[in-house]
Amino acid sequence: SLPACAVCLGREFHNKSVVYCAAEKTWDGKHETYAKQVEHKLYVKATNEQLCINWQRAEGCSDSHSLRHACSGCGSSLHGAQRCPRAQ
Repeated sequence: SLPACAVCLGREFHNKSVVYCAAEKTWDGKHETYAKQVEHKLYVKATNEQLCINWQRAEGCSDSHSLRHACSGCGSSLHGAQRCPRAQ
């Protein structure tokens, strides 16, 4: 299956590249999206804090940098989008 979109958490094919996903709700319509994408970067919608894109991958990110290691789907620091329980 396709990787989960970092914004809507859906694994369905997107008409545009997932880096342009502008969904307001998660793939199942149950949750407001937590993050938004602006110019190929991920931000928390409520605070505009930038999230680490690599953290959203299944393998995560081990870098120590200023970007927040939190799930772009729900905000948890325990996993990224690929491992989010809300993902399709």
